[in-house]
Amino acid sequence: MNWKKFFFAFIAAFVVLFVFGFLWYATLMHDAHREVPTLLRPEADLKSYFKWLALGQFVSCVFATCRADAQALEQCWAFWWD
Repeated sequence: MNWKKFFFAFIAAFVVLFVFGFLWYATLMHDAHREVPTLLRPEADLKSYFKWLALGQFVSCVFATCRADAQALEQCWAFWWD
């Protein structure tokens, strides 16, 4: 597996996922979220959960990047869990 290629693909996926999430939820869906405040957490409470959001994005990007190459998936699995 080409680790340099994997690293750059992972960074690109991570940045794209965070930028898309910000554009979608913070700008486009902001007004819709303001209409139903009882269904969502307060903004102050969201900051305490940001580390879990980042961890979820990290894991998603690792598996998405590994999935891009079927052979790399086995190597990623071995790298993280063997």
